[in-house]
Amino acid sequence: MIYDGIVRHVVFPAAQALIGGGTLSLIQEWERTQWLSPAELRALQLGKLRRMLIHAGLRVPFYRETFRRTGFVPENVTSVDDLAALPILDKTVLRERARDFIAEGVFERMFIARTGGSTGEPLAFPVGNTLRAGAVANMVRCRRWWGIEAGDRSANIWGHSRYIRRRRGDGVRKAASTAKARLLNRIVLSAYDLSDGSMSRYWERIMVFRPAFVIGYATSLYTFADFIARRRLDGGALGLKAVISTAEVLYDWQEEVISAAFGAPVVNEYGMCEAGILAYQCPEGSMHCMDESCLIEILPIAGCESGDIVVTELDNLAAPLIRYNTKDMARRMDGRCSCGRGLSRISRVEGRAYDTVYSCSGEVVAGALLTHVMKSVAKVRKYQILQRSLNDIEVKYMESRPLDSADRDFITGTLKRHLGADVNVTLVRVDDMPVELSGKHRWIRSLIGRSAAAGAETPGEVKETVE
Repeated sequence: MIYDGIVRHVVFPAAQALIGGGTLSLIQEWERTQWLSPAELRALQLGKLRRMLIHAGLRVPFYRETFRRTGFVPENVTSVDDLAALPILDKTVLRERARDFIAEGVFERMFIARTGGSTGEPLAFPVGNTLRAGAVANMVRCRRWWGIEAGDRSANIWGHSRYIRRRRGDGVRKAASTAKARLLNRIVLSAYDLSDGSMSRYWERIMVFRPAFVIGYATSLYTFADFIARRRLDGGALGLKAVISTAEVLYDWQEEVISAAFGAPVVNEYGMCEAGILAYQCPEGSMHCMDESCLIEILPIAGCESGDIVVTELDNLAAPLIRYNTKDMARRMDGRCSCGRGLSRISRVEGRAYDTVYSCSGEVVAGALLTHVMKSVAKVRKYQILQRSLNDIEVKYMESRPLDSADRDFITGTLKRHLGADVNVTLVRVDDMPVELSGKHRWIRSLIGRSAAAGAETPGEVKETVE
């Protein structure tokens, strides 16, 4: 374990210094501020928010135009609630006007953050090294809650669309990526190939490498955990400090399987490449917001207990996002966590916009409810529920054992009970279910937008074709 210390004290600091942005000083500062009272953190946020809004109005073309059009005066802001006077920002605007978000006169090293497009909306957006440094600082700070230090060994079940595009020089890039991972004390296991044969090889690598923690997409972790359980392997023998789930919604039934297979706590990490780490689970179970670097609002959704997560960045002067709708959903949690930290809290992300389906009458039905329906059928190995219209649901599934008529009747009848008797449910057995370009799997897909569902007068009025 000597190399772990070398990475922690030499390689990691050197790498962060090379990127810039002050990662190490942010870690030290936020280790202290997390223990401030909620009121003190709110005051800290307000000061940073005023600075950001004044900066954006002066330096950022998009906000200069927006403030002028709406009559918004940053200097008049006296409360974080004053943000409500500004319009909501969505991914479409970011995609179409990315250059207008780059601040004038801010000379940071810029990178292009690329989302994998698992929502059908891929995005390439510029971010500065301060945002990247803040994301790493939050990650390090929060992993320490679980006894994980920078430099600890990790096994990453990961994927990215760039890894599957065939380009000249791919061999060199792959070798460089592997070398970088080893330098940072990681092994990377492909989320694109989770066949039993490949997972057997992954298990052997993990047993030899002995990581302190495993991190990956929720679906990848669940699939690997299921493999461990089926093969009766001893995941507890790894002695993992934690298994970290990121980049996808983590359902409770997935968490149970993962925790049992690895014999370790499952930690929920919430963030995105264009906005950094936004919330992190503590050992007491709370999802704490990263209040020092972002301000999170929860916007109500008609007919739904949860609301949209809307984020405003507080430190990203190079290309700030103000009132950015993440299209993820959660609830605000009141009160202070028993862990003692003053950081505000949300429920863990309960679904993404594309996880929300609608009944025949246009009412919201949380996608998590439908996942429980499918997971209660033990013969179903993997599935995807697609809502084509208000009265048209298709369920593709892979089976571990053949479904009989009782299984099919249960699935169809239960979905109709939740979505309406007039809904047409089609079950389609498939032999394979490819992941998205991002390497993730979408359990739920809906082709119906909220406005369309809300405006539907009769069942089946909304129709859209599959892309």
